[in-house]
Amino acid sequence: MAIVAERYVRALLTSSKNKEESVMFEKGLQDIANLFSSNEEFKNLLLNPCISKEEKIDTLKALFPEACENNIFINFLRELLEEKRINIIENIADEYTKISNDLNKEINIKIIVASTIDEEQVKDIVNKYKKLYNANTVNYTVELDENVIGGVKVVVGNKIYDNTIKTQLEQIF
Repeated sequence: MAIVAERYVRALLTSSKNKEESVMFEKGLQDIANLFSSNEEFKNLLLNPCISKEEKIDTLKALFPEACENNIFINFLRELLEEKRINIIENIADEYTKISNDLNKEINIKIIVASTIDEEQVKDIVNKYKKLYNANTVNYTVELDENVIGGVKVVVGNKIYDNTIKTQLEQIF
């Protein structure tokens, strides 16, 4: 499915006229994918062959008016419904974010710590991963996790860099 999702993403990225539109497409895809994965009623509506494509489009327009005011985006969703590919909307949204970030040399990281850390420490971590991934921009969140005894765990995409004391102790024994 990744190859199919990538084809759709590349088509949508090629259709976007500017950075703002590309960001709006990404947000629209993520919002739809999040609702698709979390709301069984919404998912069933989009997958139900007895409901017309126009009714599905009307529902999407009502739920996501900002993204769906763009004709390119609406036509993209119409194509997914037409080709019965709406079931891979989550893959498409993830792939869109990945490809868009690659093109913009942008990474998203999650910094997981046991207790709050100061801005200087966050800045050091961000700079380390900015260099490691040759990125222009690093978007980050800091999360507290009581299971972390000490140290830091950093998540970049599907990679986990675990420098916690717990993991270091487990490696010793």
